[in-house]
Amino acid sequence: MKFKAVIFDFDGVIADTELLHYMAFCRVLEKEAGKIEKDTYWDKYLGFTDKEALEAMSRDYGFELTEEKLGWLIDEKAAVFDELASTESCILDGFSRLTSSLSRAGIKMAICSGALFSDIEGIFSAEAERSGQNFFKYFDAVVTADDVNRGKPHPEGYLKAVEKLGRTASGVLSPAECTVIEDSHWGLEAGAAAGAKTVGVTGTYSRSELEAKADMVVDSLAELSAEKISGIFQ
Repeated sequence: MKFKAVIFDFDGVIADTELLHYMAFCRVLEKEAGKIEKDTYWDKYLGFTDKEALEAMSRDYGFELTEEKLGWLIDEKAAVFDELASTESCILDGFSRLTSSLSRAGIKMAICSGALFSDIEGIFSAEAERSGQNFFKYFDAVVTADDVNRGKPHPEGYLKAVEKLGRTASGVLSPAECTVIEDSHWGLEAGAAAGAKTVGVTGTYSRSELEAKADMVVDSLAELSAEKISGIFQ
C-alpha cells in the first residue's frame, strides 16, 4: 500500500518546545503547586493538553480548580509560552527539508497536537518573521487541543486529522494510508490506535522507550524522506 499522508505531532517533533511548556506551567503554578520537578512533569504530564495537565496537577498538588480558574490558567500559560517562544528559533533540524520532500512527492500533511492552536501559530509566525519561511503552507489540516475532547493516547485527534485531510486522487483517505510522526509513547499509541503507521523521534524519550510502540525510530527528522517513510508500507 502506498502511503498518502503524514501527520506530525508538534511539540518535540516539529519544534523543541517541551521544555518551554514545562517552564510556562512552572511560572503560572508557582503559588498553587510550588516547585514542579522536571522529571515529574516528563513522566506524568507531558503529552497532555493544557486542560488535562492542569486538571491532573490540581489533583496531585491539591489546589482548587474551578472552570473560571482553569480558563484563566490556560490563558496565562499560553501568554507565558508565547513570551518564551518568541526569543529564538525552536524549529527542529530536518523539518524544513522533510516538508519539502513530502510536498514534492505529493504527500498530504497535517498536524495533530495537544498544544493550543495559538501556541503553534505563535511559533510559526515568529519563524516566518525570522527566516521568511511560511510553514503553514505545507499543511492541509491542523488539529489541536481546541478541537478534541480526549487527548492522546486516545486516537480522536488523529482520526479527526485524517477526516480533515479528506479525499485523495484515489478516493477517501484511510488511516492505514497515513504515517504519524511522534516523540512520545502516548502519541505513538494514539497513532497506532487510529490505524496509522508510526515513526518515533528520539529526544524527549529514548530509542528503547519508543521502539516498542513505533514501526520505525529515528534520532532526527533529518533522517526521514518520502522514500524512507514509504519503506514502512512495503
